[in-house]
Amino acid sequence: MTTVERRIVAHRAMELTGALRPFMQDQRNAVDVALSRMIGGFQRHLEVGSIVEVLLDVLREFPAWAIVEGCLRLTKDQHSLNPPFNPNFGPSDNQIYQVVAAVALPYQRRLAQAEALLSAPVEKPAEDSRPKETWAQTKAYLEAHGFTFGKDKQPIDTPEQVMSKFGLSKEAWDAIPNLPADFEDRAKEKIRR
Repeated sequence: MTTVERRIVAHRAMELTGALRPFMQDQRNAVDVALSRMIGGFQRHLEVGSIVEVLLDVLREFPAWAIVEGCLRLTKDQHSLNPPFNPNFGPSDNQIYQVVAAVALPYQRRLAQAEALLSAPVEKPAEDSRPKETWAQTKAYLEAHGFTFGKDKQPIDTPEQVMSKFGLSKEAWDAIPNLPADFEDRAKEKIRR
């Protein structure tokens, strides 16, 4: 993964972790209302308060949004329970748990995938085992493909020829620093890289 892709996956994992946290005390009212409405819709003659207390304990591992969505699915009969529950009595605690777990499951899977991606070892790219080309091989390849080079060694002007060519005095010539003896070799090495 690139750095940007890794950041995106890490951000997504962080969001999913937060979204899948069990419901908090400040969300209990929304969960309580959703469960009360769902149970009350099926069992109007019962006191739903004690049933909701039991369900809050059964569903304590799930986030509030998953419980609310599960209650809506049960109320609208948009669940995949097999066998279906008797509408005169409503779903059992186990069936409610199954529906809420099914709501949260795709997000739990995505979180597991993101965490697996983030914890996977980073593989180093395979090193090229071919020997590096020499300058002569590279030059021959380029010449074979139409690239031309000048003569390998140009005759070097003497200092007197350079001074007369550029109108330099002896003092100006002496002020020019001398190049190191291996300057030409180092320059060719830089070109090869």
